[in-house]
Amino acid sequence: MRVNADDLSLKKTIREQLPLALLTTLGGLIAGLLASIYREALDPFLQNILPAINNKTLLLLCLLLFLLSAILATWVCVLVFGDEKNRLIRKNKRSERGFWINKKSGDKICSVCLLTRGIESPLRIKQITPAPGSFKAPQMKWQCANKDCAEHYSALPEEIEKVGYGI
Repeated sequence: MRVNADDLSLKKTIREQLPLALLTTLGGLIAGLLASIYREALDPFLQNILPAINNKTLLLLCLLLFLLSAILATWVCVLVFGDEKNRLIRKNKRSERGFWINKKSGDKICSVCLLTRGIESPLRIKQITPAPGSFKAPQMKWQCANKDCAEHYSALPEEIEKVGYGI
């Protein structure tokens, strides 16, 4: 009977899951070893030192540990759920011209609104006309869509053509 080499190879799903299973097994073995060492080191403490501490001091130590745990839990909650601006910043990348670009959609976002107000305000191409009496020609620029902002950024000719405005 002849065995084909393809029959001996591992399936793709097993090949992908095998390193994770081996790593999990190794982690469990290390955790078990550390637990036994911890138990060996903890026994003398529980037998000799803990009875020497009076109940009032032990209660204060437990209260201090509880307060420390509560502060740590609050800090973790603030880091995970509370910082909306950092979540928005991670979702976008900074352009060399000052505005931000959404990593998924490619939309241009006002830097002032993102950093100060924590909102993603899109930029639109708009013709900026100079003040009356000025000899400057009107320019096409990216302008913030937020009515309270009105920040504008320079637009490249390729971007203007891509949006549909002719130069």
